[in-house]
Amino acid sequence: MNQFQFKLFADEVGFSTIGTTLGYGATATGPFTSVAGIDQVPALGGTPEQIDVTNLSNGSRVNIDGVKSQDQLTFSLFDQKGNITALKAIEGTNKHWKVSFPSGHSFTFQGKATVNSQEAAVNGAIKWNLVITVSSALTFTGAA
Repeated sequence: MNQFQFKLFADEVGFSTIGTTLGYGATATGPFTSVAGIDQVPALGGTPEQIDVTNLSNGSRVNIDGVKSQDQLTFSLFDQKGNITALKAIEGTNKHWKVSFPSGHSFTFQGKATVNSQEAAVNGAIKWNLVITVSSALTFTGAA
């Protein structure tokens, strides 16, 4: 079966999220165990907090960038292929995590997982939240 090459058209239309993955491992270089059923990835990278350095001679507020705030990342996933049982087994354990995009970009970081169910409704799919409490900087790696 031929796989569609999204990279060929990136300059014209961008990339699809199809093929985005999340994995965890014992080391920063892997190997990473893939988490099945991910359907939503949070915004990654963090936004710096602002430090007010305004003095009495300034006519308006003056700020400088402080530390980036990225305390928790919440991923949404479907209950499938034993993924919830596997994630429950690593709850509270510091792991290395990697989010990889079809564009070739990725983010790696360390953190501890917590898994909890989302609300359930009539005629709805069973979904869970994977909340990772981040304990390191998020490292961005560009496409090769």
